Amino acid sequence: MTRKSFDPSVLFLVAILALVVGVTLAFSIGMRRDAVREALENDRVVNVAFVLEELGKPISTNVFFYYPANQRGAVLYVPSETGLIISRIEKLARLDEIYESGSPGAFVEEIAKLAGADVPYWIALDERRFTELVDLLDGIEVFMPNAVDLESGGRRVALPAGTQRLDGAKAWDYATYVDPEESDSDLVDRRQKAFQALIRRLGERSARISADPLFDAIRSRLRSNIDETALRRLLTLMGGFDANLLVTQRIPGVWKEIEGSRMLFPHYDGRIVVDIVRQTLNALARAGSFSVEDKIYVIDILNGTNVRGLASKTAEMFQSFGYEVRNVANAETDALERTVIQDHFGNPDGAVSIGDVIRCDNIETIAGGELLTDSLADFTIVLGKDFNGRYVVD
Repeated sequence: MTRKSFDPSVLFLVAILALVVGVTLAFSIGMRRDAVREALENDRVVNVAFVLEELGKPISTNVFFYYPANQRGAVLYVPSETGLIISRIEKLARLDEIYESGSPGAFVEEIAKLAGADVPYWIALDERRFTELVDLLDGIEVFMPNAVDLESGGRRVALPAGTQRLDGAKAWDYATYVDPEESDSDLVDRRQKAFQALIRRLGERSARISADPLFDAIRSRLRSNIDETALRRLLTLMGGFDANLLVTQRIPGVWKEIEGSRMLFPHYDGRIVVDIVRQTLNALARAGSFSVEDKIYVIDILNGTNVRGLASKTAEMFQSFGYEVRNVANAETDALERTVIQDHFGNPDGAVSIGDVIRCDNIETIAGGELLTDSLADFTIVLGKDFNGRYVVD
């Protein structure tokens, strides 16, 4: 039998291929890391997904949009149960189905597609890492309207009412417990408040965090694709961030049971999520926008049509954009032809921002504060026949 001789050229080709792959990968990673530094140092919004995971699955995901130029930010809560056609597995599924513990790259990519915006950076925290991080920050502060005492996930959760400084273990309980009697809206609100408290504490401690050895201790608790230099820069720039002005947003949709799995299907096939994120990014980078002012506008929404539930659904949409809806009711008529935005306090810029959400330019200023309702809201939206549930149409 004739033995085949080894061809050294094969080894040479393999080495060349490995070198090309290695250089390409290194270049890609370098570009990604340089991009976050560039965004932090220039006039660009930085988008980072913060994921809390338990037992290898995401239980709370907040996409943080931060604009270093004016140190303002917004956050979009993305339920893990969001139902999508996921291209990676080519089927309808919940987002958490493709999650990989500690490495949420594919998961965050799907969120970016849903949002219609690049979300290149992520930070993932499991229970141990989150607990240790909060303890390193000397706790986080939250307000509890009511005391909590219940069993959740096999553990006892006991939290007193009032403003509380929570250590790591208590903060984890606050951010993750599940109360069967709590509405989905209240659950999202609480988890966003937990994130807001964490961001606030990072900002308050930024001067100490940016210095060793505390930075090293904190960085070791974070699983992230942001490199050390960029992460240090980000935490330093957050020193002037006022978390009390954080604009909180959520995904409006309908909950359905599909093959035994509970899913949230975003309204309008997800297009509303793209609108929310687009307006958020534009607002953060635009001086004088509602999202970067010190005030969140309070609005009333009245239904001036005979379409049942129109005002309630519209209220949910405006809440997703970060507005506070004070009152939802029927107007005095159910045959209003044109949707109108009533400006109660002479704020034309605010009225235009609200109108942009539903493409309404019919704005009335109520002279002398002569309200058509007894509300103390900044603006009242009265929906007319020209409103199709999402936009005002001709």
